[in-house]
Amino acid sequence: MVTQAQTGRQGGSFAELTRTFAGTVEDPYPVYREKRRAGGVMRGDILDEFGVPSRANAAGGQRDVFTFLSYDAVQQGLLDAKTFSSSILMESLGKFLGRIITGQDGEEHRVTRGLFAPAFNPAALRQWREDVIVPVIRRDFIDRLKPAGRADLLSEFALGFPIRIIYGVIGFPKDEEKIEQFADWALRILTGPQIDPKKDAEARAAAFEAVVALKAHLLPIVEQRRKEDKPGPDLIRRLLEVEFEGRKLSDEEVVNFILTLLPAAAETTTRSFSNLLALLLQRPALYEQVRQDRSLIPGAILETMRMETPASFLARVTTREVEVDGVVIPENSAISMAVGAANHDESVFADPEDFQIGRKARPALGFGYGPHMCLGMPVAKMEMEVALNLLFDGLPNLRIDPDVDPPVITGVHFRGPPALPMLWD
Repeated sequence: MVTQAQTGRQGGSFAELTRTFAGTVEDPYPVYREKRRAGGVMRGDILDEFGVPSRANAAGGQRDVFTFLSYDAVQQGLLDAKTFSSSILMESLGKFLGRIITGQDGEEHRVTRGLFAPAFNPAALRQWREDVIVPVIRRDFIDRLKPAGRADLLSEFALGFPIRIIYGVIGFPKDEEKIEQFADWALRILTGPQIDPKKDAEARAAAFEAVVALKAHLLPIVEQRRKEDKPGPDLIRRLLEVEFEGRKLSDEEVVNFILTLLPAAAETTTRSFSNLLALLLQRPALYEQVRQDRSLIPGAILETMRMETPASFLARVTTREVEVDGVVIPENSAISMAVGAANHDESVFADPEDFQIGRKARPALGFGYGPHMCLGMPVAKMEMEVALNLLFDGLPNLRIDPDVDPPVITGVHFRGPPALPMLWD
């Protein structure tokens, strides 16, 4: 059973992350639209205007920075990994996490992805769904919440289930006390950088301490699993067994990969599902339509990832001079790719501010695009689909609590509602 007290530390770290990247506007989309009228590429980093820390500025102002605002510009930046390198992430997250896959390019990235991708095959997904995802959500959350008739489904549901699921999927020993600490460490990795130099130093120190603690927690488990040499469905075992072009993963590489998964599991899935629930429940007729026809759920998830991309910016650095949308960008320039802006580009998505679950437009970029498409995307989508199905079945007549302020999705980066006050019969 998960209690509200058990999510206190994780909730504090989640709230701190939200405050850090909230910015000076609640709704950035009108600003994106106005800026895009001048072109899909903007000189400078729009996050500076919003008062939000940027990973594109990892070099501390020593590079020119450009912001990609249009769908075509962002898609080009994500597809052309030779020109728009992910190595800039090694200057921030890489300092803590080592040779992370999200910061690799070219042959190194091809081989690393070839080693990791088979662990997420369809058979693994089916087994995780039945053995971990459904039981965790039903037993630890839906069954506990049902008698109450009301709750904040952010703090008491969406904040908790993704981290408990990834804890089970990875294959950690069952330990109720450690799950909360585990989630807090994962969120602290994301909290830096900061705009204020003193806070930046403190956040980086906290992130480093979290990585050290997580590695100390993870490495003995991976080493023990290798010694046991027993088949199993968990992610650690699958990663230890994978072989690609005659190469296998070391214990350290398994640990580092798991460390890159944790922030997404502790943060991105929470926001994505919270946004999904808020968007549907603000439209009761649509919510009922999806409840009656569950085949609409995947489309609702994809439209949520378009309309309210939880992680709205990605950073790249140019390896050569390149022209994008008429703007010449010098070699070694940082690129702040506004994925949230691209997903609201009116030249690609008709009526982009409308929530339309049957859209047939070009793919949204909420899970990334191209060679760095999110490896954990199938797991995240499956978690959200299962969670929504179980809410439909377990909390009848789910609706927004009329006695408190309705949920509003806010923020520049890491967007989401601050609460999900709900009632059910």
